[in-house]
This record gives sequence, C-alpha cells and structure tokens, in this order.
Amino acid sequence: MLPDRATRPTGEESGQPTPVHQAAVQPAAQTFGVAATADRALDMLAIPAFLLGADTRILARNTAGRLLLQRSPAFFDNHGKLAIRRTNDEAALTEAVQRCAEKHEPVLLRFLTRQEEASALMRIEPLAGKDMVTACITELRAPLLLDAGWSRAAFGFSPQNAALAESLAVGRSLAEFAATESLPIGTVRTRLKKLLQQTGTSSQAQLAAMLLRASGVMAGAEGLPMARKGRKTP
Repeated sequence: MLPDRATRPTGEESGQPTPVHQAAVQPAAQTFGVAATADRALDMLAIPAFLLGADTRILARNTAGRLLLQRSPAFFDNHGKLAIRRTNDEAALTEAVQRCAEKHEPVLLRFLTRQEEASALMRIEPLAGKDMVTACITELRAPLLLDAGWSRAAFGFSPQNAALAESLAVGRSLAEFAATESLPIGTVRTRLKKLLQQTGTSSQAQLAAMLLRASGVMAGAEGLPMARKGRKTP
C-alpha cells in the first residue's frame, strides 16, 4: 500500500534521535572523501540508507537502498533523485531534506496511508559542515529486502525449512504457509519443531523475533561464506 501523506512528529513525540548513521559516515568521510567512503559505510547498515544532497540527489546508497528503489511501490529514483510517488509526500520529503541540510536539524518523517495507518518511516540526519544528509527508510508493510534463502545462509537451515522461516519472519502464519506451498499442516508443524531446535527457541513468536533480528545484517550477505565456528582453547 502506498504512503498517502507524511507527518513530522514534534516535541516529546519526536524526541532527540541519536545520530547513529551520521557517526558511522562522518569521520571517515571527512578524512577519505565523502562519496567513496559513504558508499562503504552506508552498505554496512541493515536498512535502506542514502547519502543525499540538499536537492534530494542520491550521492550514495547501500545495497538495501538499491533494492528499495527497485522493489518499492512508493519510493523510486527520479533522474538521480530520491522520490516518492504521491505529490504531498514528495513535497514533504523534499522540504525535510532541504531543511535538514540547511539548518542541520534532524528530521523524522512518518508516511501514512489514506486510512491514517503508518506505512513508512524516514529518518534524516545532517552531516556537519556539508550541504548533504544521510537518510534511512523503512517500509512498515513491505516484505524484507532480502533474497530468498537468507535464513539458510544465516542459520544453516535446509531449503525447505528456510522457506518456512522466511515466511514466519514477515508475519505469515503456519496455515498461510501450508496453503501457499500446498503442504499438510502437520508437515509444516514438523518443520517448525526443527527450526525451534536449531535456533534454541521455544515458541513460534520467539523464533520470528530471532529471525527478524538476524535479517538486519543479511542484506547483501546471502552469498557470503560463513566463517567456521570458533573453538575454545584449553
């Protein structure tokens, strides 16, 4: 569902966000050059992240950011600029980035649907001494920006169990997975038991929470070799 409009929390609702992604990019960028270093720093973040000019021009983006622009029904690359499809949201995004870059004030945007439901969040942080900002986006109702099989890479699941794990990670039920895959519910429950054993969790909710946490570092890492488990020395 596309975001319908954006709001900016104020006062106690917005708080004072800690510039985590700014801290990751800024020191190295000042030393080694902004664009090249920002590309590497942003790529370490688990959610779509961008380095933007004051005019919303995309200067750098991480792997998740690239996937967002390819798959999102709302956000897209408009001739090199970060854009969103609805006019009101586009105006809010542009104004927020410009204000953040010029006044060096962090901004939090909340995009809403026509039903006043939260659809996406965008956090914008200034870079000290630079006419640019870092921006992180999360679409609250979209699938994870990960390739199929990410849980297999992370946990060593079998392909069949990985399919179930990744379905649970995005909030689907056992019954929904069984119907989609045309499997007996008993078979799906057996696979769930195996997943619980492999992860050391005791419930479907605990498993889903663990999978969601693990997904945060798996963007673009699906094909990375897994280091061997370390052994304690005597």
